Amino acid sequence: HVSSNAVDGDDTTQYHSTRTTAYWYIDLENIYLPLRIEILPISGRFNEVQVSGGIDYLGNDDFSNFKLITTVSASSRFDITLPGTECYRYLLFNRTDGYFLNIKEVAIFV
Repeated sequence: HVSSNAVDGDDTTQYHSTRTTAYWYIDLENIYLPLRIEILPISGRFNEVQVSGGIDYLGNDDFSNFKLITTVSASSRFDITLPGTECYRYLLFNRTDGYFLNIKEVAIFV
């Protein structure tokens, strides 16, 4: 299940991580002030997920310069309302409990 499935507008497709060090990130292709993130996870596959943002991706799975926004667990569609004070180019969804990450759909509202 490829990463682009999480942003294809089709909630019958999904992103499924290939390893238990599970993360998924999106490049917004410009710097934006995101106000809300809407996520449709696979039930039971979106636990202990850290949502972080950053301006620069260092490559090679190095997200050390990203800022933690929140940590969430959910089994159905939910929204994250952001304070609207930080700009990001990248948003990272990193599952920290050692299990796979599954996402049906993600929408970012700026």
